[in-house]
Amino acid sequence: MNTTSENNIRRRQVLAVLSLLTAQPIYMFYVGARSVVLSQILTELNGMQFFSITVILSSTIMAITLPIAGSISDKIGRRTTYLLGLGGYCIAMVLCAMALNTPMLLLGISMCGFTNGFTSSVTYALVSDTFAEAQRPKIISYISILTAASSLLGPVLGGALTDFKSWRLVFVLLLVLEALNFCCAAFGIPRIKPISTARNLDYLGIVFFTLCIAPFLYLLTSAGGTFSWLSLQTALLTAVSLVSLAALVRREKKHSAPLIPTDVIKTHPEYLICLIVTITGGICYSGMNYLALYYQNVRGMNATMSGMMTVPRQGGMMLASLLIGVYISRKRKYRRSLLIGIGVFSLAVFLIAQFGTDTLIPILLFSELLYGAADGISAVGPSSIAQHYLSKDEVGRGMAFSSFAGTFGNSLGAALNSAILQGAQNFGGSFCDGLNSAFWVYTALCASVFAVIIRFWPAHRGA
Repeated sequence: MNTTSENNIRRRQVLAVLSLLTAQPIYMFYVGARSVVLSQILTELNGMQFFSITVILSSTIMAITLPIAGSISDKIGRRTTYLLGLGGYCIAMVLCAMALNTPMLLLGISMCGFTNGFTSSVTYALVSDTFAEAQRPKIISYISILTAASSLLGPVLGGALTDFKSWRLVFVLLLVLEALNFCCAAFGIPRIKPISTARNLDYLGIVFFTLCIAPFLYLLTSAGGTFSWLSLQTALLTAVSLVSLAALVRREKKHSAPLIPTDVIKTHPEYLICLIVTITGGICYSGMNYLALYYQNVRGMNATMSGMMTVPRQGGMMLASLLIGVYISRKRKYRRSLLIGIGVFSLAVFLIAQFGTDTLIPILLFSELLYGAADGISAVGPSSIAQHYLSKDEVGRGMAFSSFAGTFGNSLGAALNSAILQGAQNFGGSFCDGLNSAFWVYTALCASVFAVIIRFWPAHRGA
């Protein structure tokens, strides 16, 4: 009897680990595949004019959802929140696979961002619940490695399926994978008591938060293209965003369960620096969508070949994630890991800023390798550091907001990319001119964040 019970417990633990290790990789498979096939999908559905909006739609909605889902998980439990995210993602994939027009595709992509916000908000908190502190950096690095592997398979397999069969098969494959993940989670993850069932959600704060983020990102994406920077629409969107921000800040100070964990930020300055690094990483890595356009539109590659160009990126991400996870587990060199990540990012975006119509393929591949390595380090380092400094009661909200920071950075970066590329076009520049300008901005940003870490996290406060 005892043997049977122990086997059941072991089986549930294996299923739980499988689910936690594959939740983010499945989403990144979708992101990677979408980056190389999106232009063909929108061309077939006669919606190419919505390319920039489509790129930021999923990540923007996910960014808005993350802190909200983090607060919801404290009330209904992390397991329930996680399962809602996985189940909703399956529905989103059905909508994308069956899309008959652009609005239906956009609905599926929107739901994908919304439901993955639920999943991502609690994934690292569930890791914290499941594993001891000494094991967490390794587990997070394993998640990052699998994420890199899925990001590698996404562009390659997605491009091949699109070129030789149909882009709809990409979403069918994702549906099958997510359905299996849902089953693993449902049978494997134990029911964990919510932190506070009495905690009231700040519904008005959710409204202010949404009205602050969404208009701002839409403004960056559409101003200069759909409407002028000096138009009435720009003034209205700016006003709505600023007024909502002011109302949100005032509301957050008074509410017992704020969306933004200001108490955690004040208590742990290292956590604030991790948020800055996470946002920076998200901004810089958002350029991958436009690198696919560079390969296809400037260098004349098809979807399959442009997917193959990302192989060094994902290989670098896998190797760097593994090495930095082991390094942090053994050495506890938290500050140094952040400096390494931002330093490599600076070099990578500097090299990409030099891309032109005749850049040598080896240089493109080496830049992609560094680009992926930097993202691998920046993904594992801040998450491991935040879990080290946050208490058990803080880790849920703290990690959800960390996920928000990265996703918001990705949305912000995509919006900035769109604005810079549109600006270059308005002034008679080429796509390469816009891409180079965007990555020069990223180079300056990385250098500034490197200086912030040196200045505000002195060496004597942690290696």
